[in-house]
Amino acid sequence: MPFDGSTYSPEQQVLCGMVEWFARDDAWFRGDYLGPDGSACLLGAMRYVQWMRSPGKHRAKRYLRRAIQQHYRSGRIDHFNDWRCSDIGELREVVQFAYALACAYPPDGLPKPPSKRERWTPGGMPDAASLGHLVPRADMTAAQQLPLPFA
Repeated sequence: MPFDGSTYSPEQQVLCGMVEWFARDDAWFRGDYLGPDGSACLLGAMRYVQWMRSPGKHRAKRYLRRAIQQHYRSGRIDHFNDWRCSDIGELREVVQFAYALACAYPPDGLPKPPSKRERWTPGGMPDAASLGHLVPRADMTAAQQLPLPFA
């Protein structure tokens, strides 16, 4: 049976939309939800994408917080967006990693962040192909067929 796209979770829909949103270099904004030129911060983009793609309940923030905690102790999204994030490349890598986590884990089964975090290096985030060291979900049949928008 071919994959028809109907088994995307709401979290995957929102995070995939955020990957597409931040593909533009001028899409990121700091200090407020929305910029005057149509750019947005992480939370502003999440609200807009949720409104457009998956208006129901979702827990995409859990994946985003966990992706931030891969390198920073604090998982606060607003703090990362306004103070910690150095450039759009780092922001894209965090959103892509959050999407990869959403493809591999249920929201309540996310792995714990590493106890010793390494300082962020550009391109240092693992992508979906290098998540092999993490324990996969048992119900991966649909998620294994998902095309990654950033591969």
